[in-house]
Amino acid sequence: NFRARRFPMLQRELQLRNKKAGPSQSIASRAVPKCRCNARTRSSSDVGSLIALKKAELRQTIRELEATPSASDTSVLASKIKALNDLNPTPNPNESPKLNGTWVLLYTKKLGQAAGGADFFQALSGSLYELVYMVAAAVGKSGSGAVRSRGNFQTFAANTVINESRFEIPALGQDGVICVEGTAEVVPGGAGQPSRLKAMFTSFSLTLGGKQRFRLPLTVLPTPGSPFALSGPVGYVDTSFLDDELRISTGDKGSVFIAVRPKFL
Repeated sequence: NFRARRFPMLQRELQLRNKKAGPSQSIASRAVPKCRCNARTRSSSDVGSLIALKKAELRQTIRELEATPSASDTSVLASKIKALNDLNPTPNPNESPKLNGTWVLLYTKKLGQAAGGADFFQALSGSLYELVYMVAAAVGKSGSGAVRSRGNFQTFAANTVINESRFEIPALGQDGVICVEGTAEVVPGGAGQPSRLKAMFTSFSLTLGGKQRFRLPLTVLPTPGSPFALSGPVGYVDTSFLDDELRISTGDKGSVFIAVRPKFL
């Protein structure tokens, strides 16, 4: 009462300010607004954590499929792949420099056939493409026996692609490499579709004990004046997920390829 009589203007100002603050809030008790400066950082962190979780789930699914080679149901794998594709952090992955370098193949399987018919030469080219692209995964499936796999590697560099299946033959005490080399280029996709990676394989070789034992060209150049030429096996690869650790690609013949950088094995 003394303050109200002594300082009537102060009392009136406080009443007016508290009225503006609301009936249940005084000036002193009003909440301080939360800082939103890190909202974007937290969002990126959340997405990164989700991608890491989905990659771990994908690897677990691959381990389960590898433990049961006869398993034909790949619906769980397809769902894990889709989950990561939806989170792809790299725009236009088929054109990204992140593709360059060496990758180790974790898993490959034909999940479905490409739609549409093909003439004889297309079918032949497609069969050769599947043969040379999949041979790396087929040679060393078993971890023991006459041939032991030491990994399947793929390297992109300067418009070239090199697929290597490294193995060892314990009985001979020798290492070997089956190598398929070719060219790679980014080509436009169809109407409204993103660009694609076109691969044409040009040679197939076998190295054993550090010496190349066999080499087969996969292209036949025309002789002068001849209009005919047989190109190497040609295929198109669409990369749907790409970051610094993992790559998920699908071939036009229906095979999915899941690869990681060597340091993330």
